[in-house]
Amino acid sequence: MIAILGGLTGLATSFGLVHMLSSFSPTENAPIITSTSLAIAFGFSVLVGVLAGIFPAIKAARLNPIQALRYE
Repeated sequence: MIAILGGLTGLATSFGLVHMLSSFSPTENAPIITSTSLAIAFGFSVLVGVLAGIFPAIKAARLNPIQALRYE
């Protein structure tokens, strides 16, 4: 869920930055966001977030519960 929210926040931020850039740049050189680039960026963001959550969980699942809860 956090990975999806992070991806959506990134998309909203990119729309805001592109809108700001398009107001400063000349019309023949205005930036464009395509749906393909949005899908790739969102998918990569979610993939990285999910993998960053799964790998530590797998590592902790292999430990003895007492060792997993111990703080060093």
